[in-house]
Amino acid sequence: MTALAISLKQHTAERHPEVGGPNQIAVLDKGRVQPIEQPHFPAISAVGFKFQIFSGMNLSGYLKDPGKAAAFYGALAPGCFPLYFRNSFAGVRQELGDAYYSGNVFTESVLSYRGGRVQFERSNQVVDSDLLIGSKIRRDSPEVKQLLRDFKWRSVKSEGEPPRSPSAGVVTQCGFPF
Repeated sequence: MTALAISLKQHTAERHPEVGGPNQIAVLDKGRVQPIEQPHFPAISAVGFKFQIFSGMNLSGYLKDPGKAAAFYGALAPGCFPLYFRNSFAGVRQELGDAYYSGNVFTESVLSYRGGRVQFERSNQVVDSDLLIGSKIRRDSPEVKQLLRDFKWRSVKSEGEPPRSPSAGVVTQCGFPF
C-alpha cells in the first residue's frame, strides 16, 4: 500500500503541480496508527497571526459605475488576514490581495487587485463583474495571469491610486489571534 500511495502521488503531481513534497504516510491497522512516516516539521510560532473569518454573509451595495463609488468596499478586516467562505457579494468593490477566498459569489461587482498574494480559488463564481488592476501591478504578473485565466471578467482595467479612506459594508476589528 505504501508503494501504491507513493506512485499515486507521483502520477498526480505530473498533472497537478501543487501535489508533491516529502511523503507523509500513516498505516492504519485495526483502528490504530501503526507505523507513521513523515519529515520533521520545524516549530512555527503563530503568535501575532491574526485572522478574521467571513462566512455566509450577503453583502449588497450599489456599484453601477466603479468610478463613482471607488471607495465602497464589501468587507474589510484591518490588521487581519481575512478568510472569505461562501459569501455573496453584489454591487460592491472587494480587494483580492492578501486574503483567501473560497466558494464566494460575486455579481455585478468590482474586484480589485493592488498587490499581495492572491488566494482566489476556482470555487468562487464571478458573474458580470470587473477586475481592476492596481497602477503598480503588471498584467503579466503570475497573480494577474491566474485571475485572467481562471475567471471570465466583464472588463479588465488598470486603476490609479485607491482612495485614502475607503468605506465598507462590513468592517471588523481584528482581535482573534491564531
